[in-house]
Amino acid sequence: MKKLYLVLLVFGFLSGCGKSNVTEQCIMNGLGAGHCSFTNTGTVKGSVCGNIKVTKKLFGTAIESEIFCSGNVDVNSTVKVDFSIPAVDDFCDPGHDAYKNDISWTDICYFEFKHNDTK
Repeated sequence: MKKLYLVLLVFGFLSGCGKSNVTEQCIMNGLGAGHCSFTNTGTVKGSVCGNIKVTKKLFGTAIESEIFCSGNVDVNSTVKVDFSIPAVDDFCDPGHDAYKNDISWTDICYFEFKHNDTK
């Protein structure tokens, strides 16, 4: 009986241990619409929060989305969360000659997902 109790105690302790590993992969178009796919390769479910930051390459000025979260992501699962930054098309506008010179908004700006500890 003591052995069974010890095994259950150790199993309970070990099952409470673990760590989530939620990573993101985000895409966005020139109108500011996009999504992030959050994948958990850890051993327990977890979540992350953050926002999208769009920065002008030349001047370093930036705009940011509201903070959003992945929600709980189960182990070995992926969830998709949509986001939108409506001002991107004006903020990263390459100008009137862009179509002649084949300039894209990504030549003017870049974006990244910034982690935020607030959940």
